[in-house]
Amino acid sequence: MERHARDEFVSELTSYYTFLTHVFLPPSAIRHPPPGGWAHITPSFVDSYGLGKDAAVTDLMRHIPYIRRDEADGDHPWIIYEKTAAVDYAGEVILGRRNKRGVEHLVEPEVEEMFCGMPPAHVYVLATHTGGRDGHFVFVDTRRAVVVVADWQVGPRSTELSLSDDSDEFYWYKYATYTFGDFFSMLKDHFRDFKVVSGHRTITRVATTRRKVQFGRSAPDHVVKIYQEEGICTERYDRERCMDWLDNYCE
Repeated sequence: MERHARDEFVSELTSYYTFLTHVFLPPSAIRHPPPGGWAHITPSFVDSYGLGKDAAVTDLMRHIPYIRRDEADGDHPWIIYEKTAAVDYAGEVILGRRNKRGVEHLVEPEVEEMFCGMPPAHVYVLATHTGGRDGHFVFVDTRRAVVVVADWQVGPRSTELSLSDDSDEFYWYKYATYTFGDFFSMLKDHFRDFKVVSGHRTITRVATTRRKVQFGRSAPDHVVKIYQEEGICTERYDRERCMDWLDNYCE
């Protein structure tokens, strides 16, 4: 990956995470890299987790921001898209282990999901689905400078940039593929248009919580209505006030 492409991805990812803080994500959930990148992310660090990734992926991992996933977060990680959690290589859950044993499902597709093909050395797994039947994997192809989004339950929904071959397998590269800018712009629009929504902040038995993001068509009407009345994505929107309203409504 050329440096300008890496820097573009870092910029777009940072912009998207910042956007989420204007919707529901607390700013403290974002881990920003120090100047020069994350010192602990080296080729030997990547090798110790058996990731099998090349220098371009290691360099990318070293410079991107991460969404916090510590032991205190338990089974409720912060979500960056519909049932999709970003991998956190700067947090306690992964750093607390010397290898990927026990966290395999957090960093790459599991065995039963490998019918989509295990991404090769030049592809970074930015995010994995959070379990169950739905959710997405988000892959970054450092050679083509594109993002691939795979819903392994649904199967490939190709876009103009998707690759194909003569096989019937649902390989990762057949899924929806976007440029960096187009991908993150699309995700922002999904929140603006209520195609996806986040619920209230408290972890309860209610279907939607602040740590869960779901497609708008399945979201409770009151959640969408509260966001609309609070003026989401406008200057008057107050994230914490909106979260308080959602909390109080759902209690």
